[in-house]
Amino acid sequence: MTYSRQGTEEIGSEDAHGRALWSLGKAVAFLQNPGHLAMSTTLFNKALRAVENFHSPRAIAFSLVGMHAYLEKFSGDSDVRRIREVLAGRLFDQFKTHATDGWPWLENALNYANGTLPHALLLAGRGMLQKDMLDMGLRSLKWLTTIQTEGRRHQSE
Repeated sequence: MTYSRQGTEEIGSEDAHGRALWSLGKAVAFLQNPGHLAMSTTLFNKALRAVENFHSPRAIAFSLVGMHAYLEKFSGDSDVRRIREVLAGRLFDQFKTHATDGWPWLENALNYANGTLPHALLLAGRGMLQKDMLDMGLRSLKWLTTIQTEGRRHQSE
């Protein structure tokens, strides 16, 4: 979007869509006002249609975090549970394909929003009772924490 609020892309990015679904899922989970909840639920379900075809790991992770929040309120929604399973499997496969003992990550470099990737694996693994997914999420999060904080001193020291 330009400064004058004109769209520059004909189709939005997977990343932006995943972040929007995350926000809508959180809105559904926390809103008390019936009208706001109904609108958030409607928008969440409309936005959900596109995410099943996502391949960007961060877009998938953002979407999974949003689905987790949504399922806290509507745990029986079989369509959301099915799409969560598809996306969680896709993200988990990316980790399994690229991770090594020394680099338990799904890419050759760290980029942005790195913590969301193991966060999504942990939420999905817990929600789907997938121990191997939980293990990968914990392993990658522990490694990420070490990599991003190694050699740094706390400000209080």
